[in-house]
Amino acid sequence: MTSPPPPAPSTATDATNVANTSFTANWNAVTGATGYYLDVYTITPGVNATDLFFSEYIEGGGSNKAIEIYNGTGAPIDLSDYQFENWYNGGNISNTVPLSGTLANGDVFVIANPSASQSILELADITSVNVSFNGDDALALRKISTDTLVDIFGCIGEDPGTEWTAGTNHSTLNKTLVRKSTVTEGITTNPTTGFPTLDTEWDVYDQDTISYLGSHDSICNSTITYVTGYQNLDVGNVTSYNVTGLQPGITYYYVVRAYNAYGTSANSNEISAQTLAPTPVVLSSFTCTLTSDMYVNLNWVTQSETGMRGFYVLRGEQNSQQQAQIISPLINATNQSQTQVYSYRDSESLIDGTTYYYWLSMVELDGSSTVHGPVTVFYQSVSTPPVIPTVTALNNVYPNPFNPVAFIPYSIEKGRTDQVRIHVYNSRGQIVRTLIDKPHTEGNYQLQWDGRDTNGNECATGVYFVRMIVGKDSFLRKAVLVK
Repeated sequence: MTSPPPPAPSTATDATNVANTSFTANWNAVTGATGYYLDVYTITPGVNATDLFFSEYIEGGGSNKAIEIYNGTGAPIDLSDYQFENWYNGGNISNTVPLSGTLANGDVFVIANPSASQSILELADITSVNVSFNGDDALALRKISTDTLVDIFGCIGEDPGTEWTAGTNHSTLNKTLVRKSTVTEGITTNPTTGFPTLDTEWDVYDQDTISYLGSHDSICNSTITYVTGYQNLDVGNVTSYNVTGLQPGITYYYVVRAYNAYGTSANSNEISAQTLAPTPVVLSSFTCTLTSDMYVNLNWVTQSETGMRGFYVLRGEQNSQQQAQIISPLINATNQSQTQVYSYRDSESLIDGTTYYYWLSMVELDGSSTVHGPVTVFYQSVSTPPVIPTVTALNNVYPNPFNPVAFIPYSIEKGRTDQVRIHVYNSRGQIVRTLIDKPHTEGNYQLQWDGRDTNGNECATGVYFVRMIVGKDSFLRKAVLVK
């Protein structure tokens, strides 16, 4: 009497209750399952290869010959557009092997001699009597549609005499060669002589080593890192589970497997869930004014705060944050999601006829900080009405990184009536969005960018640059969009 089969795979569904450090993983119940295993992990993408390339070469005893071809391009490849070539003694094509089928990304295709050992044949995708080479034959992988060689082993057009060698002890005769994991493309330009990449691109092993055949370790491959405590975690007979202890702003993935007394199912489909990125503070304004008793009031308004320690006010007599000094004690943050209004009075004796610059340092709980400003005030004795000029400047974008809205403060000095143009550029120098293009008069201004391009499409995660052009003057600030 045969036992019943294991449960069928479950179907995972979208995560819910997504927060900064947690989310709820969900899946559908499976008939007959008594419990579920849960995996939660991150994926580090690989570096895509330019085309197929040789990943292993076996020149073993007798007919133990095999060549392995690797696909690290990031997409499946139609092998019918390729052929393997054996150049006898490097001089003439003696054998060719046409390929067929589809090679998935991250997979290998093994061609072996039909008289090779059983252990090699078990790993082979196809066999061919034309896979018969010695240490002095050159090999090539040709792309038929472009009639180009995408990888060359040895040197075409040269007879090495005995074997291809490089360095002091490396050779191809009676050896197994495995491509180093750092290689991302084949040799497409025929060497002028010898085999110059043998030392630098291949690891050399003893004759008839086959333990690496059938797969290839490469930086082209994506890397899975399991969250501590969430690999094969038995969560019991439930259809949702709260995953905690995560990092903010990170994309996580999860799969589940159903189990019962008769075994465990295959993985469910994979679901991605990105935890919320923390926005320490959204600052909507920062201003300074002279009071009637000739002191300076600094005022700022936050729309929300998360993970904030507090604020410092800095002051300087030059437009240089590096030369400014902290003049306030730490002003504790409230860490509220509602609008908060703060004020600080600079009651120190100021020098008559001097322009003062003020910055606001916003300190997070981990000690990191961002600085906003400057705002300026011209200090003059009470006999003359106070003047509050501005400087023409593009101030720091905040918050930075941002998601979904960045605030872009800027100011135009007295007497200027120039056209003001503010553009957002991507890292390739292309204009993504024009935020404003019109004349301005003296004053402090602020724009918002919602992370969308001119057509209203959401921009991808990355580094962007905000440029303000006023007459012949140009100002640049960096903004990082994180989703």
